[in-house]
Amino acid sequence: MAKGITENDVHAAADAILAGGNRPTVERIRAHLGTGSPNTVTRWLETWWRAIGGRLAAQQERLTWPEAPSDVAAAASRLWELALLRADAYAEARLADERMALQGAYSAIAEREALAQMQVQAAFEEQAQAREALKASEMRLGDLQRLLEQQAAQIQDIQRERGQGQVRVSDLTAELARVRAQGDAAATAFATERDMLLQQLRGSEERAAMEIDRARQTSKRLQTEAKARAGQQQADLADARQNNDLLVRELQATRREGDVQRARADALEQQLGRFAELPAQLEATLSRVQANTAVTLAAPRSRGKRGAGKKADARHP
Repeated sequence: MAKGITENDVHAAADAILAGGNRPTVERIRAHLGTGSPNTVTRWLETWWRAIGGRLAAQQERLTWPEAPSDVAAAASRLWELALLRADAYAEARLADERMALQGAYSAIAEREALAQMQVQAAFEEQAQAREALKASEMRLGDLQRLLEQQAAQIQDIQRERGQGQVRVSDLTAELARVRAQGDAAATAFATERDMLLQQLRGSEERAAMEIDRARQTSKRLQTEAKARAGQQQADLADARQNNDLLVRELQATRREGDVQRARADALEQQLGRFAELPAQLEATLSRVQANTAVTLAAPRSRGKRGAGKKADARHP
């Protein structure tokens, strides 16, 4: 109920609307007051209609007072009766409109009820479908539980195989460490050989410088023989340069061999990831590595000996 709306407020609004020549209705009273719930206005409007008869009787009594002139009382009575007739006709017309509106509302309510019944029926059907789906879900859940048990057993088998694989990986890791140790030893030997070659190269350069100095001194000392010995000295200088170039190439070859050994060690690390095939390939790989290491260690020494022989020949043409 709207706050502040009383029965007297509704009655006063109905009187004002009726005085304006309109039939009091719930909508007009609410519009006149500016507030009020439809239920409250309807209840107080019904009491206004019930009290209107008594109010008309009291008005009739006022019109028949003895002190009023008879012709005035008669004219007023006819005017009031005419107003009542017009009010009743207008009220009947408005009532017919409201009946039509109510009939439309009833039809709309009936349509909504029919729609609600259809929705209820659809809900029942959906409930039945949901029950069927629930049964199917329960059956599917049972299948999934059985599948889960099978997968748990498979996981146990996989874990057991994983433990075995970890043991194999540990063995292969130890083997790889051994191979790496051999590779490190080979690399150390290569480094030693390289240092030796560098020392030989420095010695060759120093000897070449000494030879050049001696050649220069000889050139100064034997200016008279310069033209005759010029060709021989140029040949000696070319041989010395050739020996230097040979030593540089040998040093570069030794460095490349070291890089090859490092690449082979990296390849062995990659082969560890393919541990399923490594046991069969490991022996062959180790054999090749040992053979290549022996050949590689032997090659620089032989080349060093050949280089030393050539330098000795160059010093003694």
